[in-house]
Amino acid sequence: MNIRLFICLLLLPFSAIFAQNAPLRLSAAEAVDYGLKNRKDVQNQRIFEKIAQNETDKVRTRNLPQVTASADYRYNFQLQAIVFPPGLGPTPRPEPTAVRLGTNYSLLAGLNANYDLFNPTTQADKRFGQKSEEMERANTEKLTQDTKQAILKAYYSVLLNQEKARFSAENLKRTEQYLAQGRVQFENRAILKTDLDRLQLDYQNAHVTQAEDDKNLQLSRLYLANQIGTEANATVEATESLESVMRSLPDVGGLRDTFAKRVEFKQEQLRLDQSQLNAARQGKAYLPTVSLYGSWNAQHLSNNFEPFAAGTWFPFSYAGLKVTATLFDGLLRERTRTEYRHRAEQNRNNLAKLQSDLNYEWESARVQLLNAHEKLKTARDNYALAQSVVQTDNLRFREGKTTAADLRNTEYSLATAQNNLLTNYYNFLVAKIAYQKAVGEL
Repeated sequence: MNIRLFICLLLLPFSAIFAQNAPLRLSAAEAVDYGLKNRKDVQNQRIFEKIAQNETDKVRTRNLPQVTASADYRYNFQLQAIVFPPGLGPTPRPEPTAVRLGTNYSLLAGLNANYDLFNPTTQADKRFGQKSEEMERANTEKLTQDTKQAILKAYYSVLLNQEKARFSAENLKRTEQYLAQGRVQFENRAILKTDLDRLQLDYQNAHVTQAEDDKNLQLSRLYLANQIGTEANATVEATESLESVMRSLPDVGGLRDTFAKRVEFKQEQLRLDQSQLNAARQGKAYLPTVSLYGSWNAQHLSNNFEPFAAGTWFPFSYAGLKVTATLFDGLLRERTRTEYRHRAEQNRNNLAKLQSDLNYEWESARVQLLNAHEKLKTARDNYALAQSVVQTDNLRFREGKTTAADLRNTEYSLATAQNNLLTNYYNFLVAKIAYQKAVGEL
């Protein structure tokens, strides 16, 4: 029992190491969710949302009274003189008399309050702050969309490289079989030495291709790990296949109202709202601001610092109503309002152009997706046919009914079919992402 416990404790650190190196196996949807939770740029954008909300909260504080407290201690080592004209003063004299008033020590403590009954720009600032919050949420939506697109492209790149590596492994295995069969036929003097050399060269080229494709697969997995924001040295593996992705063809029905779903359209509409609010704010700035204010103070005055002595504190307080208005500012606000009106006009033009561009983008993405889907089906059929021909020629080569040159031509046709299939897979996946973005469903 003690020996088993000792072995378990000895293996515990190694199990932790193995657990840390365990690959992260994710589907496309899981990779997107993981990236949205862990990417720092997405996290920062969510912080921008909180900052915008805090700015709106700051504007709301203007509706609350502003209360301040103050305290002032002063020692007058030389009192200020007041000059009385001739005939005035405590003791009237025929010449001007200088009198120094005050005490050596003074201590002033007070409370001051101010409350805006009516501030014309506060309400406009509140609405602008709300639009700023909506803009940051739209920016988060746009970044989320771009992040999804980047992660899906990286994920699909892994799937393509996996398929390519699988093709390379199959090709290497066949060329190895061809080389073994060729050696037997050469010993039986059924083929020439040059034919055997060609088979040897094909095998070596297939070996190099497989090593290159394996390296590309590893690099694509590292890139996917980077896109989803994993920890350093983490390994990510895709759990889906190209066939499963190919079956998930989006609905490409008739034209739908996609503008409301497109975040670009929403962002431009919010920019228009902000320009209009800024123009309205400049106009309201000419209205007067009405505020209540008040103050309560107590002042200690004495020639000796005796704050606790009776009769040395003298309170005073006041309250008032203040109206403040800008009579003339050199037409600055009017020029600023004109600027925002021009910007609003630009926003309207951008919205009109966006509507046309998004309509074209949707129609173009739909046509490209349908074409890519049809070409992919054709490429898959051609690949299946090429596989069948290779199997037949492989059997005939073993039986000595076909030459090595004919077999190499068949292999070349299979390689061409494989490349066409991978190319069409890629075109389909890119078209699928573009269509999902065009309809606002990415």
